[in-house]
Amino acid sequence: MSSIQNKKILIILSVLLLLAGCGFSRPETKEEIIEETFEVKQDHPQVEAGILTIDRQGNLVLDMSVQQLNEKGYETGDVITVTVNEKSFDMPIGLLVNEAEGQDEICLFVEEDKGEDVVKLVTKNGSFCMKAGIAEVELIDEDPGHKILWSEGIDQSLTVFLNMKDRQGHSYEYPSDENFYKRTNERKDYPHLTDEEYANFREV
Repeated sequence: MSSIQNKKILIILSVLLLLAGCGFSRPETKEEIIEETFEVKQDHPQVEAGILTIDRQGNLVLDMSVQQLNEKGYETGDVITVTVNEKSFDMPIGLLVNEAEGQDEICLFVEEDKGEDVVKLVTKNGSFCMKAGIAEVELIDEDPGHKILWSEGIDQSLTVFLNMKDRQGHSYEYPSDENFYKRTNERKDYPHLTDEEYANFREV
């Protein structure tokens, strides 16, 4: 056997011994991957909600509270997929409609004047119920100031489905810390800012 062949054999043996000592982990089996996916879905199960009402802006108000969604693992900063009337919308969960861009949709956790928390599906600069093709809103003089015109074959019994898409996928841009959103126009509420910083708060 030539010296070249001997060198090749030594190189191959060295590589095999090196690989044997690296402690490569066993690849995941198909069953393990399925089990892991199932556990993630269990942490954030699909939520089925009804329609409580549609407000005068065309926002869909769900018949469940913010607390109920929180208990199922859904929080501000998450990105969810909402399916209604066989149409799906990917949207963040936030506290301000301005977190959405253009005419994008957003799921808002809203604290009403009565202190009750409600969940709304909103289209920025538009009507969510019209975009979803379920209803139109007609403004009227009588209370409550608007009338809901349901699309043919659709009524308030329609089910809305919410699924987790990206856990805290929105928080990198819009903090979920509630203090971030408590902005006012009162100078006294910003003692830590100089007059110049307060006057130019948008740039700051």
